[in-house]
Amino acid sequence: MIPEHVKKLGYYQHNGNDYPNKWEALANCPAGEHVHWNFNDEIYSKYDWSKEPIHDLYELYKMRAIQIREEYDNVIVYFSGGIDSVCAIRSFLDNNIKVDAVIMYGTWNFKDAEKYAFNLEQFNIGMPLLKEYQKIQDFELILLDTYQFYHNYVDESWIYSTGQLCTPAVYINGFFHQDAKIQRYLMSGSTCFVRGMEKPRVMYDQHLEKWQAGFLDTSFLGSPTGELAIKNKWDLVEYFFWSPNLPELAIKQARIVYNYISKLVNAKELFKKHDNKNYSTDEYQKIVDPLIYGKYTTQQIGKEKTYYSLPKAFDTPNKAYKDGWFWDKEISTESWVKVWNEGIRLIDKTINKSHYNDPTKSIELTSLVGSWSKMHNLE
Repeated sequence: MIPEHVKKLGYYQHNGNDYPNKWEALANCPAGEHVHWNFNDEIYSKYDWSKEPIHDLYELYKMRAIQIREEYDNVIVYFSGGIDSVCAIRSFLDNNIKVDAVIMYGTWNFKDAEKYAFNLEQFNIGMPLLKEYQKIQDFELILLDTYQFYHNYVDESWIYSTGQLCTPAVYINGFFHQDAKIQRYLMSGSTCFVRGMEKPRVMYDQHLEKWQAGFLDTSFLGSPTGELAIKNKWDLVEYFFWSPNLPELAIKQARIVYNYISKLVNAKELFKKHDNKNYSTDEYQKIVDPLIYGKYTTQQIGKEKTYYSLPKAFDTPNKAYKDGWFWDKEISTESWVKVWNEGIRLIDKTINKSHYNDPTKSIELTSLVGSWSKMHNLE
């Protein structure tokens, strides 16, 4: 039985069964079949996505911040320095809505940590921004060193507590509640953790000849929704932009993007749904950020970013830049790496490789084929 607070973050369905994580779902999914990612399908299907919500986009951001604040005793915001988390936290601060604490996490338990590539975003972007934000509102800044949680790598079953990526850090995210500062909030009242997720996904379905929007599980880069999330009833995550509590926000974003890209020359070729190899992700990202976060970025529509952004992965999707230290023998611990590799081997043994983006490789060197929610027509 999947708890409702986990279901609203998305869960998987196949052959009449519900699964909290993708690995378990695919272990029961034969070649040639697909799992469905149910991201609040029933709620979002009640809305007509072809109609523009009446509220201004930034008013919807404000409404979402108020909604979260009114529901919880304590509001803690995750912050990376990326544009998604910037918009999320500014929606609170710019509207004088209280934030109790902000978490920025990384791995800093070694000499010259700020010089490593995997910490550049936090040190060069995140920390300077947060110091400026503290001049607006006096929230507690929690600099969370994730190194303290890696002892939780004890056996191969860790893989079932991740979402759909298996980078070392994804599993560790589920143990942040063990930190003493976070414990203090958890014991003082209802506490939520706000994550700046996620951008709208708009594309052209050439078979239906319609522009559509939907929710793609790979957008979340493996947010923990597995067994660990079920057990941690105190870890209440709120996605800021994609929430069943305010569907109008995601719909508004999708329509803004649709209104722009549907008029572009060759748009139907650039952004077609059933051809992932040709879908122009880079061009899409250059368009989306300025359209929906324009108030908080100087980036021009269709142009390169004007700010530093850490690449999401190197070598393989399951080796993220922020995990770079994990494979450094001078910093990491051999037993942790051994257990991580055991989880990788477990997946290669139990999941048909037709579900891999590259069936010729181990999951360590490739990623899973993305799973979509129900699609919604924009026209």
